[in-house]
Amino acid sequence: MRLSRRTIFKKIAGFYIESIRSTPLLAQLYFFYFGLPSLHINLNEIQTGILALSLNSGAYVAEIVRAGIVSIPEGQMEAATAYGLSYLQRMRYIILPQALGVTIPALLGQFIVLVKDSSLVSLISVLELTRAGQLMASERFMPAEGFFTVAAFYLVIYFALKYLSTLWQRRLIYREQ
Repeated sequence: MRLSRRTIFKKIAGFYIESIRSTPLLAQLYFFYFGLPSLHINLNEIQTGILALSLNSGAYVAEIVRAGIVSIPEGQMEAATAYGLSYLQRMRYIILPQALGVTIPALLGQFIVLVKDSSLVSLISVLELTRAGQLMASERFMPAEGFFTVAAFYLVIYFALKYLSTLWQRRLIYREQ
């Protein structure tokens, strides 16, 4: 929407992206958890966590993808237009595959941040990886083992994401043999 020719779309997207990126995720999480019920919008803890993480990560991913699209030379769009492709076809077949290929490292970084930020939802009583470590530490009096296990799981998730991004990058980016 930030690349739209329509001013209203640009302004809406700009407001969303800038307001989300300029406030901490914890403040957003607390706003959704404590603020939405005062507006008569009742969500459970898991729904609140998903909403906060999705909106936060969505703003960052939108900017990463926009930067990738802008990085593609204008000649690519002109060539696709010369072939008679519609705007959606140009974006789907020409621009977005190149833009996503360029942005894979930044998207990987954002997805890793998302996984790590998911630990904040433990503050609103959602049982997730960090919360499980906290429970293990308090119930079994094993803080070192509990948090070591949590750290190991985060490492496994990180390397799985890194491996998937490598596969994705090989598929999307053209490389000469």
